[in-house]
Order: sequence, then structure tokens, then C-alpha cells
Amino acid sequence: MACRVGCSGFVTKGHQRSAAVEEYHLLQQPKRAELNALAELAARICGVPMAAITVLTDAGPYGVASFGLDDVQEAAAGAVLTSSLLDEGPFVTPDTAADPRFATSVFVNGERAAIRFSAAHPLTTPDGVRFGVLCVFDEQPHEVDRQADDLDLLADRVVGVFELELASRRLFEATEALAVAQDGLADFAGTVSHDLKNPLAAVAMSLEIAQDNIDPDDALLISMVSRAERGAQRMKDMIDDLLSFARQGSTPAKRDVAVAHLVEVALGVLPESVDRSLVEIGTLPTVIADPDQLQVAVANLLDNAVKFVHPDRPVRVVVSASEDADAWTISVADSGVGVPEAERARVFEPLARLDKSVPGTGLGLTTARRIVKAHQGRIWLDETPGGGATVHFTLPRP
Repeated sequence: MACRVGCSGFVTKGHQRSAAVEEYHLLQQPKRAELNALAELAARICGVPMAAITVLTDAGPYGVASFGLDDVQEAAAGAVLTSSLLDEGPFVTPDTAADPRFATSVFVNGERAAIRFSAAHPLTTPDGVRFGVLCVFDEQPHEVDRQADDLDLLADRVVGVFELELASRRLFEATEALAVAQDGLADFAGTVSHDLKNPLAAVAMSLEIAQDNIDPDDALLISMVSRAERGAQRMKDMIDDLLSFARQGSTPAKRDVAVAHLVEVALGVLPESVDRSLVEIGTLPTVIADPDQLQVAVANLLDNAVKFVHPDRPVRVVVSASEDADAWTISVADSGVGVPEAERARVFEPLARLDKSVPGTGLGLTTARRIVKAHQGRIWLDETPGGGATVHFTLPRP
């Protein structure tokens, strides 16, 4: 990987660290649940009540994530980061009060806090820039066990999450920039796929290792690892959707396509919990389109239609078609929660999610729009009579 944050000997470590923090967008968003979960996982695996993920900025330490820390204890995490230990490498201190490096600290001697055990591992970019630490604490001394090895593994996974987010953000930005040259998107997506999925595979493998080494009776820790695994799966889904988004919209390889067949295939891959009998399929035409691209668009629209259910209305999805002299109009109507009129254009924008309680990546409608535009059609959304949302898209007739 090319040096990204300044490899010249004339660039100070401080500038390199700040550049890394900026590149990862760690200051542009509040503390996130998935990073707090990694901090909690570090604490649970190390058998301590407190953990933090802290980075060093020009303005001083900044807490990216934490578990079990109050404001004073979080300041202690910052004190660990700003010490020279960041440059010395990982460390475990069984009893900070007996260590001359820490014994006089106000966070150890009781003046502000009484931290008696600490362990930390630097967060290091692929270019070798140490920009923060993953650290764990306790107010009781501990004998050194496997904390250093465990933190090493988890610190790498924390950076792996940052790298995945950076790669995904770059993929999206590059995809948008390359939209004017759609034929090149598929090649681009294939090139970055390896770089995106390798770190994710490492994260999943590390979680499997962690699961193999925890007490099977520790229900809370097992739950934490499972939550982290679900987070890794969500990241994989995001990558898959981003790659699908990048691949779609190239020049369609058009031929006769039976839309009814595409709908039946899409129904076959819906979650097993969805009752297929609730989907009504009207008389649908044979159109001239790229079957693979149109399959993706139809599947995304049906997936949305069955996900956003209304608590007081029975689920009902109707797929229908109409025609005029110039085009077929395919419609997917549902009885779900609907979309406010002011938001109907925004839902087609990349990563737009109106209801974050429903699983998804916010790329389904964006991908459908790209495919429809590549077929010289248009797509829009309005209200279903009686409540819900209806997505319409057109395909030109020959």
C-alpha cells in the first residue's frame, strides 16, 4: 500500500498522526456503537472493567470509543496516549503504583483516579504511523496473563475497521466520479474487491479466535463476540452492495426479458420469514433489457417492499405494469410505512436511510436508479392508495 500520510523524513510524527486521524474521518462523527462494542470486547477478553480507543490530534487526545469509563477515567486513557509509551510500543503494567513511570500520576495516586492496572497497544496504519491506542484499565492490580497478545489482535482489528471504512468511502467517491464512464465501473469494482474483503476476512477470523478462547459459561462475553460478528457481517453486506452499485449501470446487454420471471426469481431469494403469497403479481410484459441488471433492480425493489412494514396494516405487495406508446411502466406497490413526500427524491441518493432500525445499506434504490437510467428510463416514488409506497420505473419500448 502506498504511503498516504507523509513518509518524508521532513514530516513530523505529529503531522503524520493528525493526517491519519483526518484520513480515517475519526473526528467527523460521534462515538459509534460498533467501536464502543470493540472497546467492550477488549475489556471483556482482558477481564477488566474499562477500555478505550483513543487517538492523538493536534488539539490533544480524543476518545473515539470507550467502555466503563467516566470522564476522569477517560482522561486517564488520554494520559496513556500522550506519554512516550505510544512510541515505545505495547505494554502491560500489572501494578501502576509500583511502576516509576506511573506511580506519581494523578490518575494512579488517587488525586484524580486510582488506576492500578493498565495495558495498551498502539493503533498503527499500514504505513507504520502510530496514531492512537487501544487500552484497558482496572482499579485493581493484575498479574500479566495474555493481555498483550489479546490487545495486539484487537488493535489490528480496530485499524482494520478504519481501513474498511476508508476503502468503502473511497470506492463510493470513485464510483460517483466514474459515473460518466460507466463501462469502466465493473473493472474498477473487481480491482478493489480484493483490498476491501481481505481486511474483513481478517476481522471475522479474529472474532472466531476470540470465540474459541472465551469461557463458554460467560454469556455476556459470548453475546459481545456475537454482536461484533454481526457488525462484521453488516460491513460485508455494505461492501457487497457497494460493489454491486459500482458494477451496475454499464452499457446494458439487451435482449428479450420476461419481467414476471425476474419477479419469481427475486421472490425466491427473499428471507424465509416473508410469506410469498402476500405478493400479488399482475400481468407483466416482456421487455428489451439487460436481464442481469434488471434482475438486480427488481430484487432491490421487492426487498424494500417487504421490509418496511406498517405495524397496523397487513403486508401486501403488488407488482403491475402499464404501457403507452413509448414505454412500459413497471410498478411495485406496498402497504408499508410509506415515504414522506419531502423525502421521496432523497431516498434514491446513495446511503440514504430514513429508518435505521430496518437492516440495510441505503444503496438498493440508488442501484435501481442507476440501472433504470442506463436503460434510458426513469424511476420515481409516490404513495400507495390506502397507505404505503409505490416505486415506478419505465423501460422504453422498441
